[in-house]
Amino acid sequence: MKTIKQIADELGVSKQAIAKRVAKLPPTEVTTTNQGTKLISLAGIEFLRKSTTNHQPPTANQPPPTVGDGMVDFLQRQLEEKDRQLSAKDAQLAEKDIQIAKLGEALQTAQMLHADTKKLLPKRKLRILEAAAPPPMGGVRNIFARIFGKPK
Repeated sequence: MKTIKQIADELGVSKQAIAKRVAKLPPTEVTTTNQGTKLISLAGIEFLRKSTTNHQPPTANQPPPTVGDGMVDFLQRQLEEKDRQLSAKDAQLAEKDIQIAKLGEALQTAQMLHADTKKLLPKRKLRILEAAAPPPMGGVRNIFARIFGKPK
């Protein structure tokens, strides 16, 4: 018989995870001492071992293996992955440089166009004002001038 802490240390999981699984065990597999410590029988321990190994989610980042398990191969694979990531980032940066150059050219063109527009604006404004100016009032009189004004 073992305690929850001993089983958790043995299986490499937290005490809380083991305690949750112990709560699901039948009462015949768990014994409680006077101090409140729960002891699990051998059959309960086997059930916990199976349940913790079956329910561990697969992780994308596996923990690094020990030196005897091919650490060099593991590190080599990591280096290759990092190289692929770096080359992808370099390609993205080159693409962004091209976009920045195009935007710079477009900005320069827009500024030149704006400057030309500013230079031509006074000339255009003068033409518009001349076109919109009312005709001279020498011969044409409005209705009030005709009624109340001096006779011609």
